[in-house]
Amino acid sequence: MKRKILCLFICSLMLTGSVCGCNSKTEEPSSSSEVVSTVDESSEITENKDDESFEYNGTFNEEVFRHIIQDINLKGVKVSMPCTFADLGEGFEVKYPLVFKEDSMVTYSLEYNGIKVAQIVYYADHELSKKEFKELEITHMSINPDYFHEDNVSVAGINFESDYKVLDDILGEPTKMKFDENHGYYNYSLSENKYVQFNIRDKKIGTIVISVE
Repeated sequence: MKRKILCLFICSLMLTGSVCGCNSKTEEPSSSSEVVSTVDESSEITENKDDESFEYNGTFNEEVFRHIIQDINLKGVKVSMPCTFADLGEGFEVKYPLVFKEDSMVTYSLEYNGIKVAQIVYYADHELSKKEFKELEITHMSINPDYFHEDNVSVAGINFESDYKVLDDILGEPTKMKFDENHGYYNYSLSENKYVQFNIRDKKIGTIVISVE
């Protein structure tokens, strides 16, 4: 009888230990990689949320510039510079390469459905689809409303319908400017080769130049 009681007692202890072990196991991640994955996903969600909620408030600095070069809209295609020609998608093509050998620079005309919409600049001789371009110049003059509506072309929400005065409200005081009541430019720069410039004609945005070199 004593042996039977002792056996039951030992069995109950083993069962209790097994149950406790199972509870402990379900509460902890199965591996360290699972912990890393959870942290990475959380960081990514936070970062995306910050980008979506970003608002231009009349201030220009390095953070604002980073958002500007990720906030380029070409015919409904969201462009983030630097990028490759292949990133632009269907409907776009490049023509008329102009080579500047001294600077190892090549300029292409960027067209959408046969209509010139911009110029892109490469600073090295690489395969076009793989090499990132460092400069984009979007021009108002060549945009055909039948193919490339102006409201589908913008940088930081600023398009070619915008009055130049919106620049002060959105980006604040320019780093450099030249304006004579109707024509000129507003330049917002971090350095000589990192800037966004709005060229103004008849008080309207006429050309937008972005350089990220």
